[in-house]
Amino acid sequence: MKFLITGLIVPCIMIALVIGAAYKIDQYSCTSRWEDSGMATKYSFMGGCKIQLPDGKWIPEDRYREFSDK
Repeated sequence: MKFLITGLIVPCIMIALVIGAAYKIDQYSCTSRWEDSGMATKYSFMGGCKIQLPDGKWIPEDRYREFSDK
């Protein structure tokens, strides 16, 4: 019984905590990178960071480019 707790349950809990922390850190970094742009953001574990364009379409953040007319 002691092996079950120390060998299986504790490592599973530790892995779950690390994955949960990584998700929250990525979600926060997605929001903080785009907060000054005024665009809405959302983060999903499999989809990554997405931003909402003014026309309402959601795209991956690394596919967005701004161009100047100057």
